[in-house]
Amino acid sequence: MPLRSCRIVAAGLLCTVRVAPAQNVAAPADVVSVEVRDGSGDGKADVVVRFRQVGDGWGREVLEVLSFDGDQARPTLLAEVALFQGESRLDTEVRFVRSGHGQTVEIRAGRARGFTAATFPRRAEDPRVRAIPTPW
Repeated sequence: MPLRSCRIVAAGLLCTVRVAPAQNVAAPADVVSVEVRDGSGDGKADVVVRFRQVGDGWGREVLEVLSFDGDQARPTLLAEVALFQGESRLDTEVRFVRSGHGQTVEIRAGRARGFTAATFPRRAEDPRVRAIPTPW
């Protein structure tokens, strides 16, 4: 499958990022946030992108940390951080915590509204994306 390119400008850093089709967003408005900060624990600047994907009656928000080796970006984290279906929603708590000389991402189960262990949607998981943590 072909890769798609997008350009990200954040904090004066311009980079072209190539993403696989599973990480595509339908519209620019689906990019929730972009920031430059350490998210891999190596003390170097990474690009941290939070984006929304919607389809098949449910949607999710995904957090992606892109680290750089020269001018090549590589994902070091790809994780669901929110899941929603109709009025039901499961959120996470995302924090950047000190780790050695840098910061890493900590993702914990957050608030569930409308979902329970019995009503949480069963869906095929993408092996490239860390599944959302649940409170049950």
